[in-house]
Amino acid sequence: MVTAAARAIEAQRQADQLLEEQNNQLTGLNAILSSIQEGILVWNAEGTILHANPTAANILRVKPDSLLGSKLDAYIRFPRVIQDALQKLIPITDLEIQLTAAGEPINCLLSLQYIHGRHGLRSAIAVLRPVKTLREYVQRQVSSPTFDLQNLIGESPAIRRVRRMARSAAAARGCVLIRGEPGTGKNLLARAIHYHSQRSQAPFVVFACTAVPSELALTELIGSEKGNHDGAPITSKFELAAGGTLFLQDVDQLPLEAQSVLLNFLELGIIQKIGSRKPIEVDVRIIASSSAPLEHLVREGNFRADLLYRLSSFEIVLPPLRERKQDLDLLIEQILQRLSKQVGHPLTLSRETLSLLKAYHWPGNVRELESVLTRAAVQASPSRLITPAHLPQLQAIGESDLSLPREDGRILPLEELEKRAILQAAQYCQGNVTRMSEMLGIGRTTIWRYFKQMNLSPEEFRIRNTKSLNVSN
Repeated sequence: MVTAAARAIEAQRQADQLLEEQNNQLTGLNAILSSIQEGILVWNAEGTILHANPTAANILRVKPDSLLGSKLDAYIRFPRVIQDALQKLIPITDLEIQLTAAGEPINCLLSLQYIHGRHGLRSAIAVLRPVKTLREYVQRQVSSPTFDLQNLIGESPAIRRVRRMARSAAAARGCVLIRGEPGTGKNLLARAIHYHSQRSQAPFVVFACTAVPSELALTELIGSEKGNHDGAPITSKFELAAGGTLFLQDVDQLPLEAQSVLLNFLELGIIQKIGSRKPIEVDVRIIASSSAPLEHLVREGNFRADLLYRLSSFEIVLPPLRERKQDLDLLIEQILQRLSKQVGHPLTLSRETLSLLKAYHWPGNVRELESVLTRAAVQASPSRLITPAHLPQLQAIGESDLSLPREDGRILPLEELEKRAILQAAQYCQGNVTRMSEMLGIGRTTIWRYFKQMNLSPEEFRIRNTKSLNVSN
C-alpha cells in the first residue's frame, strides 16, 4: 500500500510539473502575441475562436475574454472573396477588405494562414490591420521604420556582394528583379533598395501576387471605375505608389493578362483603369521578386519573355542560408535579441542547440530559422535556456539526414534523390504545393514539373477527410 501511495504521489508530482511547464509555455506565447501591434485571431476547423490578442479585440470592439470559445461568425462577417478563400484554404497576404464586426463596417488589411495537422486542417490564423483608407495605409508605409541595408544580417562574401549590388540598384532608375528561394529576405531587400533611393520619401506599396485570386489580380493592380461590391472606384496600386516604388512580390504568379498591362506600363508609363477610357500617367519604379525559374515559365508560355527582359534590367540573386552558414551566428544573435524583448527576459542557447542549428540545412532559409527560434522561445520560457529538447523537429530531420539513401551499396542518382524528397515533402505537407515549396526551398513550378514527370497530382496526398473552415455566409 505504501508503494502504491508513493507511486500515486510521484505520478501527481509529474502531472503537476507538466501542467506548470505547459502554463509557462502558454504564458510565453501570450506575451509574444500580445506584443504584436497587429490583430491576431486564431480559430479551428469548426469556426471556434482559440485565441485573440488585445489588438484584435479592439478592432472588433469587444473584450478579449468574450471571444475565446465563441463562434467566429458571431462576431465577424467576411466579404465573399474571403469566404471563398477560407473554404478553399487559400492563403492571403495584406488584402484590403471591408468586414463587418458588431454590425459596423471595418476597412482593414487581412492576411490568412493555415495550420495543418496529421488529419487535415487544425486552425486558421488571421492578421488584421485596420485602415480608414488605402491612402492611410500608404502613409503608414512611408512613415514606417527605415529598412537599411545593414538590416540584411551577415558578413559572408555573398551577402556583402548583395549589399553592394543593392546600393547600385538604389542609385539607378530602372526596374529591379530580386531572385531567391522562399525565406531568403527578398521583401526586406526590396524595402532597403527603396529606402536608399531618391524615392525614399515617397510610398512603397506591396502587391503580393500570390495573395489575390487570379480573377481579381488585374482589378487590384490597375484599379476600376466601379468596385466589385459597393460600386465605389478602386484605386490602382500604381496610383497609390505614385512617385515611389511598387513592389510586385512573387511576380511569377501574376496572370498573363496582368503581365500585359504591366509591360504596357513599363513601355509607355501609363495605365488605364477597368471601365475607363482615360489613360493615367504615373511615375512609379517597379521592383519585382520571384522564387520560381522565370526562364522555365517563359518556355512553358506562363510568363512573357518581353516582360522578363524589361524586369531584368538590374537583377540581384539572394543566396540560400545553407550557402552562407558563416552568417548563422549573427542571425541567431539578432533573432534572440528581438525574441528576448518580446518575452521579457534574456534567451540563450546551449552548445548542443547551437550545434544542431548549424548542422541543419535550412530549406526554408532565414524565415524558417526565425520560426524555429520563435517556437523554441515559447517552449523554453521561463527557463531562458533553449535546449535541443525545444527543437524536436530539427532533431527528427537531422537524424534522418545523416546519410544518403543507397541501393546495393551505391549512392542513388541525384534525380532519384530529388524525386524522393518531393514525395516525402508531399506526404508531410499533404499535397500543399506552397508549403512544399517553402520546405524544399524550390519554386512551385518546379514541384509541378516533378509531379507531371511522376504522373502524380497533389490531390493524391491530401487526406480525404480534411475539413474546410466553418464560416457562415
